[in-house]
Amino acid sequence: MAKLGRLVVDGSGTILEVDAAFCATMRMARGRLIGRNALDLTAPADRDRCVSVLARVMGERIPLATVKRMLRADGTHVWVSNSLRPMEQPGGPIACEILSDEAVPPSDWVEPSILLRVARFILASRRAREKAFSAHFFGDPAWDIMVLAYVSEAEGRTLSTADLHASIGISLGNASRWIRALNAEELIEYEDDGASKALVTAPIRLSSSGHRRLERFLSSLHDAAGMEERLDWAQADRLDR
Repeated sequence: MAKLGRLVVDGSGTILEVDAAFCATMRMARGRLIGRNALDLTAPADRDRCVSVLARVMGERIPLATVKRMLRADGTHVWVSNSLRPMEQPGGPIACEILSDEAVPPSDWVEPSILLRVARFILASRRAREKAFSAHFFGDPAWDIMVLAYVSEAEGRTLSTADLHASIGISLGNASRWIRALNAEELIEYEDDGASKALVTAPIRLSSSGHRRLERFLSSLHDAAGMEERLDWAQADRLDR
């Protein structure tokens, strides 16, 4: 497998060092990588596991390995096999050296760009249904929130409770209740200071678990329906606008 580079992070995951190979892999200049948290460059569904692995390396002082997806600046994913080991720093706290090699994606993996198109189609079909029938009979706000959160993150947009009224037509109060319920199920995350007003503007996003489970659903939907070959994605994109 190809060598994809080396980086060094501190206990929080903040990048301290990168080599030229890792910069090339991520398609980013060194200045854009130093000081960033490596979790920002990790596919959302893989972040919880990576936090756990790093904590073990730093806490138990043992080398570990993991396979995950790195998220490039252009939104593409690259599968990597990471070898992590604790590294002493002269006069400073212990750090973690990470060596990245190319990894083979699982056989059932579907490209994120395709999953995004499936998610967009779901939103588009629901909007088309509301035009044909009364939305009163087919409300499913929890599902709409999750799919919209997935699409927003994939498109690099921030989603807040206030955005949900315009996007899926539910009131702020109703949206807040559903977000708190989804958060209790560990499917949605947001910054909570206990104030209802803050929830209106706080960014909301899928948790790692929510992202992973939704990816599995979208992948199974794509595989079962043969969507890439059978659906007119251009039409779906037009409906989504």
